Amino acid sequence: MDSQPKILEWLQRRDVQSRLAMAVTLSLSSAFPVALLALRSRITDSIGFRFLLWNLFLAWIPFGFALVAEWGWRRHWTRGQILWPLFGWLLFFPNAPYLVTDLIHLRPNESAPLWFDALILMSMGLAGLLVGFVSLRMVQLIINASFGRPWGWTVSIGVLGLSGVGIYLGRFARYNSWDILSRPRSLLYDVQSMAFDPISNQRAIAVSLLFALFLIVFYLATVALGQLHLPTRRDPPDSVDLR
Repeated sequence: MDSQPKILEWLQRRDVQSRLAMAVTLSLSSAFPVALLALRSRITDSIGFRFLLWNLFLAWIPFGFALVAEWGWRRHWTRGQILWPLFGWLLFFPNAPYLVTDLIHLRPNESAPLWFDALILMSMGLAGLLVGFVSLRMVQLIINASFGRPWGWTVSIGVLGLSGVGIYLGRFARYNSWDILSRPRSLLYDVQSMAFDPISNQRAIAVSLLFALFLIVFYLATVALGQLHLPTRRDPPDSVDLR
């Protein structure tokens, strides 16, 4: 009985350490492309790719909502209370993987080498993808604990599928996350058109599907890497009969 408080204390300390390591990793992944942008501005004496900073900020918003949802779950919020931060998370989540599409802005120019701009855009896209996947994993674990693993995976795959549509709407139809409040009719009309008139929207459906598959494949790979551990090592027998 005396060992129970020590076990709980060890688990809490381990949880804090894992969260701290996650925060440091995500911060470094975002700080790296920001530092590259600052270096580019210093070398070229011009400010380029400023929109990347805004897009990176938007990519962190779903992570903040996921933290609020996790905080509420730990304090035994009701399901109705947790739904509010989860709704905000779902609304802004496509902004995280959307950063990958900023590679479209890669063009030769005289102010900076092409490889340097490619490094900025790729590292920014990876930073958005990483912070998005972490927030999705946090939400998935909350759903696993509340409703079971099948529901957690169903919601995760469904969100990634919807994010493919969201990326298309953001990159090609030029919608923003808050347009669901400011331009709901126009947004719903375009979504409805994709759903009920697939022949006229083949390009939109193809782009959405490809981005959805891209996100699903790499999210599964990320989760699998997180489960990687050394197998249990078996000691060899004292003597082996080779006859």
